[in-house]
Amino acid sequence: MADPTDPLELLRRLRPPRDPRPLERGDEPAMDAVLDGVLQRLETGARPRDHRARGRRRGRLLAAFLAVGVAGGASAAAAIWHETTRPDHRLVVSCWSDLQPSAFWEARIEPNDSPIDACGEPWTNGYFDTSGPPPLAACVTDSGIIAVVPGDQSTCATSGLTVLQPGFEPDGTIPDDERLHQLLAIPLLETCADEHDTVSLIDTVFNDQGLTDWTVDYIAQFDELRVCGQVSIDASSRTVWITPIPGPPQS
Repeated sequence: MADPTDPLELLRRLRPPRDPRPLERGDEPAMDAVLDGVLQRLETGARPRDHRARGRRRGRLLAAFLAVGVAGGASAAAAIWHETTRPDHRLVVSCWSDLQPSAFWEARIEPNDSPIDACGEPWTNGYFDTSGPPPLAACVTDSGIIAVVPGDQSTCATSGLTVLQPGFEPDGTIPDDERLHQLLAIPLLETCADEHDTVSLIDTVFNDQGLTDWTVDYIAQFDELRVCGQVSIDASSRTVWITPIPGPPQS
């Protein structure tokens, strides 16, 4: 994963989900404002005071279904599907476009569900640029994640993976930064939350998830133009960065 302090990485995390287009200045004024704020912070080296969110007002921002773009590069197509109303005993499945994946789709399924069936969706819906899935094999990576790859079971061995065995129980724990991306970054894309609501939502999520060692800081400050809060997640420093962007056009 790219360094989360990289401007393009921060900008990519704020793009609408399931948007595989390359990042280009001028396409989206709101994203240009985010990039300008990131570049300004990197150029000046100025770091506003640490600000830990306060308050417990819960915004009505959390959707039951969240589609999350998590590609390793700006031009790679990827998505994660999570249903937040179910328990966290579901399994992580990574669907690969090829053995050296230029694109991937990740899903969480129930233990008795078929990983191969789950990975048919990105092939069928066109995210992997095809009208349907080829033969697929379920493998296991060194990190304990189920990876569904094009090919048969022999493909697992040739790609340095192992064949998925019945009864396998991978680690289904969602990393903190991924949880925060689901619960903060994506819901905030769907609305224009002012500074108070943005900070309140962050505080609510921190408290609900028991994330006592995470902090909040600003890439840029809210002003009369930049009134909508967006966030990016820096796992290395365990920081949620708030970036205000311009609000929607006034009619």
